[in-house]
Amino acid sequence: MTNSDFVILIIFITWFLAFVIALILYLINRLKYKKLKTFIDKKTNLINKYKKEFILEKIKINYSLNENENCYYKGLSCKIYNIKIKKMKINKKLISKIDVYITNFSIVVLFSQEYIKYNINNIDSYYLDQKYINGEWLNTVFIKIQNDKFFLIDDALKIYFTINKLLKGE
Repeated sequence: MTNSDFVILIIFITWFLAFVIALILYLINRLKYKKLKTFIDKKTNLINKYKKEFILEKIKINYSLNENENCYYKGLSCKIYNIKIKKMKINKKLISKIDVYITNFSIVVLFSQEYIKYNINNIDSYYLDQKYINGEWLNTVFIKIQNDKFFLIDDALKIYFTINKLLKGE
């Protein structure tokens, strides 16, 4: 066996191993991405439905609000994932529960006994997303306010469209 035959054999074996590894990874992840395709189709249908039918409705809450301030979303025990809050020195990737109130002027986030109130105009970015948690795809809404980041899981579409309509002034 000459050196050129040996080099060709090594290249072929390397290519074959790469092919086998890619095939194994495909077989492992194909169910996950098959679920993703059906999830995205359902999500697209829900988004289109929300675009047509979503209307802001005032909600009564147990807290007093300022003049001309109305609550449009009340989420009790909302699941939150991947929290990063600089004021409270929280940086978690766990799923925990919080209370969220969205008014026409602010977003209030309650963690057990502490709360943070953000001006709704200080939202840097917000968008719909999806996360693969515990073997299933979940709708999430990402909100970044003053370097604090949240992935809210419960009522993601309702939260997104509430913020969207309030920022547009509808």
